[in-house]
Amino acid sequence: MKLPNNMLGLFKANLAVKYEVTGISVNYAFVEDGKTLHIHFQHSQGIADWVANFMFLKRPYSSMQVPWKAHGGFLFCWEQVKPIIANKIAEKDWKKIVVIGYSHGAALAVLCHEFIWYHKEVLRDNIKGYGFGCPRVIGKFRIPKDLRDRWENFTVIRNENDLVTHVPFKLKGFTHVNKPLRLGRFRFRLCGSINAHRPENYIKGLEELQLKTHLDI
Repeated sequence: MKLPNNMLGLFKANLAVKYEVTGISVNYAFVEDGKTLHIHFQHSQGIADWVANFMFLKRPYSSMQVPWKAHGGFLFCWEQVKPIIANKIAEKDWKKIVVIGYSHGAALAVLCHEFIWYHKEVLRDNIKGYGFGCPRVIGKFRIPKDLRDRWENFTVIRNENDLVTHVPFKLKGFTHVNKPLRLGRFRFRLCGSINAHRPENYIKGLEELQLKTHLDI
């Protein structure tokens, strides 16, 4: 099948693709086109996801040259699907991998993107990541350069003042892996807007950005 190569198409595909379930409601999907692989992670589908969304900091690897911690709830979910992802990556000599997630799934996409970068050096220039409505995942006030490089090709997308993209809060020591690309207009709200997080409003924001920039985003 022909895979979408723009953000609007990727987001729509993320909403429409048929997902598999593993562990405690971790939803993932693989879509292939020759040696290009798209890895999708779905938004929260049940209360178990949201319980996992609010937990502690944890190291993703037992042995780390560059020490860092991530949100323990997201790591808990990621560790359930990680063996499946690892097997899929080893299945073929992939030339390009695109990781896509929305909301809770965007947090898993952040961790998946880093995992592939870390374990597949030959793919580092050919992996892309997109986190739509992405929560903060990394437990640092500021990510150092030698760690930030792992997400150089990962795009965090925030629609307006989407509440989910502001949690966990900076004051708790969490940060995004990159400065979010903002869609739509900024409307100040002390706690952000949950309405801006709705998928139909992300589609609207992506369509407006496409018209504004005259680019096939």
